[in-house]
Amino acid sequence: MASTNKMTRQDANRVIIRKLETAVEAFPSWRFHQILQNCGVEIANTDQFFEESVETLLNMNNNPTMRTGHEMFVLDEKAKYQGDDE
Repeated sequence: MASTNKMTRQDANRVIIRKLETAVEAFPSWRFHQILQNCGVEIANTDQFFEESVETLLNMNNNPTMRTGHEMFVLDEKAKYQGDDE
C-alpha cells in the first residue's frame, strides 16, 4: 500500500477511488453506502465533512474489509498511481 506520509490530497483521492472501484467489482451486491461504510470511508454517526483525504485513506487501510487479504485489495497503490502518469 502507498505510504501516506507525503501524499497529497489529490493522490489520496485517487487511491480511495481505485479502492472503491475494486470493492464495486469484488462485491457487486453491495449498495453504494454499504460500500462506503464497509470500506471505512463513511463512519456512522460522525461528521467527516472536513476530514482530510489522507485520513480517510488511513481509515480505509485499517478497515477489516480492506485488510481481508482478498487479492483484489492487495495492490501496490503507489505503483498503480505512478503508472497513470505515463
